[in-house]
Amino acid sequence: MTSRIDTNKPPQGLGQSITADWTSFNNQSDPFYLKAETKVVNGATLNLESRYAVTVVTDYKSAGKSRDELNERINTSLKAKNNKEKGFIRILNFYDKNPGDKREDIFREVVVEGWDINPRPNSRLKILVSVAARYIDELPNLLEGSIGLENAAYRVVLNTENLYKKINRVRELLNQYDAETRELFGRIPNLSFKSQANKIDQSIPALAKLMLDNEYEYSRGKDQEIIFGMTSEFKPSYVVLVDN
Repeated sequence: MTSRIDTNKPPQGLGQSITADWTSFNNQSDPFYLKAETKVVNGATLNLESRYAVTVVTDYKSAGKSRDELNERINTSLKAKNNKEKGFIRILNFYDKNPGDKREDIFREVVVEGWDINPRPNSRLKILVSVAARYIDELPNLLEGSIGLENAAYRVVLNTENLYKKINRVRELLNQYDAETRELFGRIPNLSFKSQANKIDQSIPALAKLMLDNEYEYSRGKDQEIIFGMTSEFKPSYVVLVDN
């Protein structure tokens, strides 16, 4: 139930996205982010916003026997609702979004913005399906939408089964940094890796108390997810426990 962070999508104000070669992807490939642009597809000019896109591989295994047959297959694939639906569902699932009663309205904004077919025998016709990022970004995630929680700007997901291992590694790293900085620079005002290591050691006891206060038991032997929803100011908006 963790949210995906798209590494192709740059932080606001920090330049352009990395352009993915969508023609090399398949029906198992992850969606990705594309910046706003204008492009021409089969003679039609598309003014595209910043968007999420995904490659959909169609059922056509060849380009056909003639240029007319290829054009017919391309046009059919570009217009086919089921191809758009496949791409739309993969985008929603990848970004962990629940469209709820907005599903049909957003689906009408889904476009097919490109096609490609490899000249090798039995290669399938591929299309590029996309939807403007603003429609997806505003949606609650699957968990929030299913139980009526406020849409969080950020989520932190911790798993009780392996959290202690991660905390041990971070603590060891902080203690190592502390020893190395003291050796190289001596004591640095307002910076103490040792202090941060001590604080992170208190994470599990604090989580265990939070769960106990709500009549749940923290168990290192169970696959439990503790999900913190955060506002854009990084203030907690909800905490959810999920027993997997």
